[in-house]
Amino acid sequence: MLHPLEVEALKEISKAAGGDPEKVEKSIIDHRLSFDQNKRVVREWLKGEGKAVDMRSEMVADKELQSKMVEALQAEIEAKESVKYKAVIGKKADINNKIGLSRLDIIKEISDYNPYMENVTYSTLFACMNGKMGKQKTNVINMGKHGIGKSRGTSDLLKKLDISDAVIITGFMTPKKVYQTLKSNFASIVCFDEAENIMNDEMSMFILRPAMFGGQVSWLSSKGDAIDNFAFKGTVIANMNHFGVTDAAAQPLFDRTLFNNTNLDNKHIIEKIQSANTYKMNEEVWQVIKDKITLIRNEGIEQLTPEEDKYVMDFIVRVANHATVFNKSLSARARGRAFLVARCLKSLFLEMDDKVKELFEKIAKPYISTDDADDICVRILTQKPDLTRKQLTEIIAEQKQISERQATRMVSAAIERNTLLAINRSKLVVNTGGA
Repeated sequence: MLHPLEVEALKEISKAAGGDPEKVEKSIIDHRLSFDQNKRVVREWLKGEGKAVDMRSEMVADKELQSKMVEALQAEIEAKESVKYKAVIGKKADINNKIGLSRLDIIKEISDYNPYMENVTYSTLFACMNGKMGKQKTNVINMGKHGIGKSRGTSDLLKKLDISDAVIITGFMTPKKVYQTLKSNFASIVCFDEAENIMNDEMSMFILRPAMFGGQVSWLSSKGDAIDNFAFKGTVIANMNHFGVTDAAAQPLFDRTLFNNTNLDNKHIIEKIQSANTYKMNEEVWQVIKDKITLIRNEGIEQLTPEEDKYVMDFIVRVANHATVFNKSLSARARGRAFLVARCLKSLFLEMDDKVKELFEKIAKPYISTDDADDICVRILTQKPDLTRKQLTEIIAEQKQISERQATRMVSAAIERNTLLAINRSKLVVNTGGA
């Protein structure tokens, strides 16, 4: 659907060429088409009328439209958010009181909503909280096979929370369409629910990276010159099965987002299937969450006390020290991600009590280091203690989508840290004695 300002720009282009702007609006413009597609339609109509479009007039109209659209879209989003905020601000004390009294119930409800996918669910909540007030937006990438709950924790959740600036995109997209989508929704939360082809295309990745880094996004000519550009001020959430580009092309995104690599084994998937028959959404709890997020989006996320700062920093150091040497997922940006999680959880649950700290450590750990050698080895061997070292390596390689050589290093790291004990060259057991 064309924006009224886009209709006015098309009328101005027609008027500058000597065409009838009213006829353009009533008979020529097709609201099912994009602005650029309608420009081509108007050009062809003017050509048939014996009139030529003045390129300078068209460029001026485009420039004026771009400026007006920025202001109009921001005003529209602010107006929608203002209505929601005014509806809940008077209930702020009651909302906070409900959270204080039912904090454990809310934590359980969020966990039960999407079992074993808490990081995906919480990262979407964090993206919504920080979508308006935060200078550096909370962008999210979720990677994992089909049918494990990525959409439930992102696009479905955005709809349930009624986020006023959320835009959900599905299906195949060319690089040009990716660019146009981001430009049209430059101040919104854009959820690419099926981002497979985007993450497998280097040109699309070239467009997406600066958007997720909070910079200028450009569309280049075949010679590499910037034909068009805009400042992306919104948030990106992307779901996919795997990256099709090189590690070098993908790594910058891992390091600047809340990246959730979700690998569920058969046991976890079976439990998710079973939970679908028993889980009944607690609408009252979700209404409290929804209202609280509206408050946070308009008032900003909480700051941490000096004691909470120290707690988070100590946790970062503890996780980093347990990572294997030269673990490529560990970087200085881990600090920012960990503090973001802590501040968002404090904003939602009002304080960092012991239960919230326990939740923080579970959620934040993979955002500091994805070196889960200990966790994955223990989980697999606990389920299947008769596995040989080679079989364990093969399963880890398959689940984490890494080479067997890398998986072998993970197993060796777990042995060096005494998480696993080597009985002989092929037999491993979980060290249950705390050695």
